Amino acid sequence: MLREELFELLEIDSPADFDYFEQFADLMETDGDIDEELFYEVLSEVRAASLGEIIENYLEEIGKHLPDGVDDIFTLVDGIEDRLLLLAQGIDHDPSARRALAEELHRFREWYLDPGGALVDGEASSIRDAVTSAREEKLGAAPRRYDFSASLGYELRELSMSLGSYEKIDTGSGEDEEDEDI
Repeated sequence: MLREELFELLEIDSPADFDYFEQFADLMETDGDIDEELFYEVLSEVRAASLGEIIENYLEEIGKHLPDGVDDIFTLVDGIEDRLLLLAQGIDHDPSARRALAEELHRFREWYLDPGGALVDGEASSIRDAVTSAREEKLGAAPRRYDFSASLGYELRELSMSLGSYEKIDTGSGEDEEDEDI
């Protein structure tokens, strides 16, 4: 997808305009390939607090609409949410944290839209489409069978985060160096 097409889809003129749940949902759910660098550009100016809230709401919405009895995928989505929220905390102060978050969100998007990530009544489906189907079912559509076993291999990668700087704590013991020789 070209930059202009994506910006038009998200109804933004620049990354500074990206700040709403609907824009995030469109970014995560639109069909078509979005280059990782373009994905990062879209997220390059959103504030940590806003993005954290949007991610939390978005993944909770997914979890709320997963079909009953699919505890493994629910647990996985919950773990992904925790990881993304941890990554989002440092993006206002650390450019590498913003890059890491964008990479992880892009990886999640690829997983979420994978056409073979789920089975709905034995037919290959993306997780996005399976969640949509389950949402329809909760609104009165005919029940369906869901299988998310193909998507359970999503690897929650090890986090490496900067903890910032620290200062030595003065213990206040009051002992001098002279006292140590005794």
